[in-house]
Amino acid sequence: MKATEEMMVDNFVKEHEKGRITWEVKDRYSEVRANRIFTPEGEPTGFSMVYGKQGDLWIPRCPVSDHRYTPVSTQQIVDLIKERLTCKVRLEKIKYDRGNTKVQIDLVMDEEAVKIPGVPFDRGSRWADQGDQRLRNDIMRPMVRVINSYDGSHAVSARVGLWRQVCSNGMIVAVPGASIHRRKIHTVWQIEDLIRELATINLAVKEQGKIVRQLTKKVLSQGEVEAILKRLPQKYQEEGKECLVRGKNTGFAALTFLTYLQQHVYTVTRSEQVNPTINTLVRLAA
Repeated sequence: MKATEEMMVDNFVKEHEKGRITWEVKDRYSEVRANRIFTPEGEPTGFSMVYGKQGDLWIPRCPVSDHRYTPVSTQQIVDLIKERLTCKVRLEKIKYDRGNTKVQIDLVMDEEAVKIPGVPFDRGSRWADQGDQRLRNDIMRPMVRVINSYDGSHAVSARVGLWRQVCSNGMIVAVPGASIHRRKIHTVWQIEDLIRELATINLAVKEQGKIVRQLTKKVLSQGEVEAILKRLPQKYQEEGKECLVRGKNTGFAALTFLTYLQQHVYTVTRSEQVNPTINTLVRLAA
């Protein structure tokens, strides 16, 4: 295996010396390059092989089109977002995949976290499954998640908003209605659009925190509770009612149940039923 990896490095260096590098990106998060692919006769194919650097090794991933694919630096995206944030980033979490050609950056702003006391454990958590009926303190953290890939496996995306833990294993999800999402594929015109949008978007996480705090104070009327439950499949209505009762029929109690359904239960129907319901809750609190 080591000999094979060394061969990859040697071949890459030789190609680089021949001037066959199509493009390269080197920033504080990744170092990635693309080698132009040639036919056996030595003619360019219009495709390039993407390599991600791990330590001293260049690992090949997959080919991309020279004419359609445009790489964009993850650092460039993150720096544009930081310029627009209204509060300080306290923590950066970085996750790599696919030979370091795909990177996920979480920009966490703990000082603006929204702490909500007296929230029932989410359905499906290990505590609820064990019959624990106690209430807990819930925390929603303002965060920006940036995902970028250089091998065409994932569009470049940025989601900013409030995130909450929905599972005992640490899984977190963005709260619909209190988050903003931008996603573009790696083509010349779409990347230019993305950069313009990120430079002008209002990333006011403090305002989103105010909305969630209002939900804790908003006591839903019986008519509002029934309207929310009727939007859900019948098999989840009784459980949703129990969650609302335990949470004193607040808008936030409804939000915790709906975000759980959105992440763990729904697939195709979640965008049609759960997300609009959460957006309705947010409008009630605004």
